[in-house]
Amino acid sequence: MSKKVDSIICDEMIDPVVDEKLRDKGIEIYRPEPSETDEDVLRLARNQKAPILTRDRDFVEKHKNDEKHHGIIFDPRMHYRTPNEIVSALESLFEMADSKDMKNTLIRLSRFY
Repeated sequence: MSKKVDSIICDEMIDPVVDEKLRDKGIEIYRPEPSETDEDVLRLARNQKAPILTRDRDFVEKHKNDEKHHGIIFDPRMHYRTPNEIVSALESLFEMADSKDMKNTLIRLSRFY
């Protein structure tokens, strides 16, 4: 049975307004402390079984190095988008892919704008 995405890790670079808009859609948000390392963020994501939303290319490298995760949703130019555009793109993604589909997958959010 598939499980819809019901939680997400928002990396420190993500506009907090995106958090609010996702919460309004019923998605639980986890936001690591800025002092936490990428390894800490990956650990949190694995523990929560949640994908990571990020602009940080370091997570792309972690994916390429076969580090296990529950999805990395990546857009290095996300800061040029409005929170509404980001949330709309995420909703489109979540309609197409469930939690199982995202496991150990790198998703370029730019394909959903």
